[in-house]
Amino acid sequence: VNKISRWKILTLFITVFWGGHTNFKEIHMYEGKNITLKTKQNLPIHVDGEVVGSGNVDIQVCHKAIHFIGTKCPK
Repeated sequence: VNKISRWKILTLFITVFWGGHTNFKEIHMYEGKNITLKTKQNLPIHVDGEVVGSGNVDIQVCHKAIHFIGTKCPK
């Protein structure tokens, strides 16, 4: 998100539900399997609503890395 007014952020939040936020000129989308986020300041890192550390972040997408435990869905 780049240089966006507070009023436009409110509009943006509503559009997230149907993917409309990707059409805003202030929104930039990137894709990759290995991503490194570096900041000039030491910022907190949040994962699922919890602070897990601070600093730079390395993200790696691993194919089929999530395993679910439970019963199969009924047909």
